[in-house]
Formats: sequence, structure tokens, C-alpha cells
Amino acid sequence: MKILINGLAARLGGSETFLVELLPRLAKQKSSITFDLFVVESRRKNYENLPKNVRLIGVADVNVNSTFRRLIFEHLVIPYRFLFGKYDFYIESGDMMSPFVWLSRKKTLSVFHATQHLIIPKETGERGIRLIYNKIMRRLTAYGVTIPVTVSHFTATQLVEIYPVLKGKLKVIHHGLAMKKNANGSDSAFPLDFPHRYMLSISNRYPFKNYANLIRAYGNFLRKNDTDIDLVLIGAAKSAAVEKEIREIIAQFDIKDRVHIFDYIPRQRLAKIFSAATGYIFPSKFETFGFTPLEAMSYGVPCAVSNQTSLPEICGDAALYFDPGDLDQIEEAIHQLVFNERLREDLIKKGNHQYTKFTWDQAAAEYHAAIENA
Repeated sequence: MKILINGLAARLGGSETFLVELLPRLAKQKSSITFDLFVVESRRKNYENLPKNVRLIGVADVNVNSTFRRLIFEHLVIPYRFLFGKYDFYIESGDMMSPFVWLSRKKTLSVFHATQHLIIPKETGERGIRLIYNKIMRRLTAYGVTIPVTVSHFTATQLVEIYPVLKGKLKVIHHGLAMKKNANGSDSAFPLDFPHRYMLSISNRYPFKNYANLIRAYGNFLRKNDTDIDLVLIGAAKSAAVEKEIREIIAQFDIKDRVHIFDYIPRQRLAKIFSAATGYIFPSKFETFGFTPLEAMSYGVPCAVSNQTSLPEICGDAALYFDPGDLDQIEEAIHQLVFNERLREDLIKKGNHQYTKFTWDQAAAEYHAAIENA
């Protein structure tokens, strides 16, 4: 069997992690299956030590960064290669597959990673023509794909409500968790001005990530407790309004020296940052999977997370839950992670078990079975 994978959408965050971690394991399931992966040239470096039955086809960044060129590439060039390249199967790493692919009547698989852009599009930055185009493409993909896959049961429920045609054929395959890196590696130094003791949260700062409420709750926590625990946020700014609100809250509580915001830290340094954290707190109002709480668990860090969307499904009984809209509950969660030693020990113990339920080897086996049985 010969499979073509469109990986052009997997350029950042969870979608790239998904493909980088899954593909080598999927290829090892059966060496007689060959994979051709279309990948943005600047992201090739992330795909190392691939099995011999995987071939990378680099696409110049200019063909992806330009909207017009990307449309040409994804709707004409890749479908042409698929139709006339003697491929048997097509995998779309995202949830927008060209109709020219599924109209070929060959077997296809598409991964619906997220539903934020369908439920709360304004908070994801999708608007105007882009929003209309993306909605049309996702609906067409839902109708045309042979094997639709999503990453949690919560997301599956939402998708079936939006696209009833998926009922009965949508598969849930959880993401895995990459093996944790050595926190004492050669490139594990802390960034300059990093605090000694801190609560940690990692995610791009979209409105629905709810960081304004977290900082408010943290400010209230500091007013009531004499502690050296700082707050560290890592992730890119995604909303000018959110950034303005965050600056105003920090000024209101006079905690500029206690809240440390890093737009980017190299992934190889995150192991040490995770390991040294006093606790991990994740206040998001909307997640379809949520990698980072599981990562924190893998480093023995106790977690407190929002009680909404997919997080209870993914974190199980290994996290302390709070209502992300309730400042008192967020503040209390911080207090418990800092001062309640018995709870910390219990969460760490449960977390050490919870994160092992999600492996890329298991995910690869499930994707392989889906492909074989298509």
C-alpha cells in the first residue's frame, strides 16, 4: 500500500506534535506500507530518524505562507499527485481536505483536532472570508472523508451535533504523550530572570485560554498569602485585547515582578521548566484534548485544571478541578497546590499513572487498524 500524507497544516502546536510523534510509529506498524509526506520545508528538521518506508517531500515556505499559493498547492498540486501518483490511500493531517481528493473515490482519512473554530470562532481569530471558507471546507470534509477521526469523546459529541453525517463512522483516537526529555540535558538551562519557585501554565494566549482570570485569581492569592511562589506563563500572544487586559490586571495588583510571561521558549528547555514547577494550572474554557497537563504529570508536577470540555476526560482523577469562570475557585486551586502537601502527593501519584494511558504507540496501532480495515 502507498499512502500520501498532506502535512502542510501541521506547522505549529498540537497538530505538528501529532504528526511528528505518530508518523514514525505508524510507519513501523507494517514496513510494506510506504508513506510520502508533504511537509513545509522549514519544518523538515522536526522529522528525524524516520523509517525507510517514509519519504519527505518538501514544500517551499512561500507556497504555504501565501494564501493564494497554498490554495493552488492544496487544491491542485497535491490532489494531482494523489490521483496520478499510484497512491492507494490519503491522510489529511487536519480537518480541511480538498474535494478533489475525496471525489477520486479512493480511501481517505482526516483528523478533526479541534472544534473551537466551529463553536467560538471569534475567540480563535477566524473571521470574514477565511471563516466562511474554512466552514465550507470542514463541512465538505465531513461529508466526503472515508475515515473521520477525532481526539476525544467530548470532541466527537460536538462534531456529530454539527455534522450529523459523522454519526456512526467517527472514530475517537486519543493523542499520545511523547517520552519526557532529560531535564538535565545540555540545553536545559533556565531563561534569564526565571523565578526560583513558580506555578506554571503553557499555552498560546487566545481569549478562551482564560489567562486574565488566572492572573486575577493569582493576584488575590498573593494579597492573602505571604509566599515566594511566582506565576510563569509560556505561549504566544494571540489577541491584542487579551494582552491589554493582562497588562491592566498586572498593574492593578502591582505584580509586575511576580508574573513572568514568555512568548516562546525552545522545547528542549521545557523539560527542566516543567520539572522545577511547584504546580501546573490550566484555566482554559475550551480544550479538545490538552497536552500540557499530561506533560506536567509526566514530570511529577501536581495539576489543577478547568472542569470544562475534554479536560476531565483526559486528566481523569489525577487533577484538581475548578470552574474557570469562578475566581474564588481558581484562587483556592492555587492555594491547594502550594500548601496542601497531602493533596500534592496524591495528585502526583495519580498523575504518574494517568499520563501512561496515552501513548503514541497505542495511537499508531489504532490508526493502522483503521487504515487496514477501511
